[in-house]
Amino acid sequence: MRHSTVLPASLLLALACARSSSSPATDEVARSPSASSQSPAHGLPAGEADAAERLRSSLRHGEWAMVAAGASDSVRAWVVYPERRERAPVVGVVHEIYGLTPWIRAVADQFAADGFVAIAPDLLTGKNVLGRPGWPATRIRRRGGSRADRYFPGAGHGFLRAQDARNGANLAATRNAWPRTVTWFRKHLGD
Repeated sequence: MRHSTVLPASLLLALACARSSSSPATDEVARSPSASSQSPAHGLPAGEADAAERLRSSLRHGEWAMVAAGASDSVRAWVVYPERRERAPVVGVVHEIYGLTPWIRAVADQFAADGFVAIAPDLLTGKNVLGRPGWPATRIRRRGGSRADRYFPGAGHGFLRAQDARNGANLAATRNAWPRTVTWFRKHLGD
């Protein structure tokens, strides 16, 4: 039986900011000239400033869907499909405390570019809920789940969203963390 995985955007950031030693080979890849010339369709989600344009120019099919949540409720979700004919693994992209912003939709679009069906539910709109991010590591460990931690020196919290900040440290962290995230999903969900 295939299981889908939900990875909150805040967890993407936590995975990248948690302490671990980095290898020189990995750091060199993050600084390589070819990494800086990657096109948007090859590996990195848009930063917050470029998210709306990335969505406008995306070749992937994205659509709003209403998902029933009980007898009298529903949740709106942004769903993006990869450009492939065969079945694709599904990932969930859970937004931060700011709601389902264009940036979160662009992260979902990049997952679709990387071969996954990406579902980003809008968990705040119409719910009158105060968003409060949490640290899911304990729950993941308790359920026997797998996770990978990595520390990126100089990168700030939210480096995936603010790729142009911190004198290049955030972009270097993004170039290192995003391929690791996609590889982790492929290992645990299939391709």
